[in-house]
Amino acid sequence: MIRFFYWLVAIVEAVLLFGIILFLILTDSRSVKILADETLSSYDFRYDEISGNLFSGLEVVNLSYKDETLFNTAIIHWNPLSLIYKRVTFTKVDVEGVELQNILNMVEDLSSEKSENNTLIDLDFVLKGIHLDINPYLYEGVRFSSFLFESDRIRIASDLTLNSKKFNLSFDSDLVNTNLDGAIKNNNLSIGHVDLAQIDSRAIAVFVKRLNQKEKNKTVQVQKDIKTNTALSEAFLKSIEIEKIKATLLPVTYEPLVIKETNVVIDNLSIDAIRVMN
Repeated sequence: MIRFFYWLVAIVEAVLLFGIILFLILTDSRSVKILADETLSSYDFRYDEISGNLFSGLEVVNLSYKDETLFNTAIIHWNPLSLIYKRVTFTKVDVEGVELQNILNMVEDLSSEKSENNTLIDLDFVLKGIHLDINPYLYEGVRFSSFLFESDRIRIASDLTLNSKKFNLSFDSDLVNTNLDGAIKNNNLSIGHVDLAQIDSRAIAVFVKRLNQKEKNKTVQVQKDIKTNTALSEAFLKSIEIEKIKATLLPVTYEPLVIKETNVVIDNLSIDAIRVMN
């Protein structure tokens, strides 16, 4: 009996010692760096610096994919135990300096790899407490700025099926200032309201004319852009349902007509995202 208790105490001490060693490994920033180097490099991701640990949170500086910067800094908290369920769960994601175009390029590339290999990463990703501050973005001569995206929860399945709780997106541009909230269920986007303020109808006319001219003078690059949009729509959005749109236009003059104030309200708009992208 005495020997039984002796071995019991020895086993308990061994378990405690193993637990302490494991805890020290997981909370050591050097261990995190080794793990990150092994994991990220195999998928063409790189970073300048990573600090913190798996429990107190990680700070990642200048993450890139195939030498294209994805963001400047990110503070991430995650739950490593969720890996048991083949799920990576981030309990907090605060990202500054997001490069939108590079993110889109990455999504296109990952989508094409998925179609070729049938599956890319056999893990689900869950992001909670999301705050994204996106860098100014220039598209066809139009500047988009003051980007802010926030959401309580987003889940991306291994097959790129996307679901989210309520999110908010706001940004300013040379065309219109936008604020909207919505949610995504099985790649179908449902938007509660969209506020479109300070719409510049003249700038929009110039922008549309520029796009039409580009369409007429198609090049290989343009065809690549179309392919990109198609891949993105197939990977993420199937349909868009908008409950209400409120729009206000800037004053505009079409001699001799002067329009000082215009307000537009649209209810229950449905869009086939894949068809539009194609």
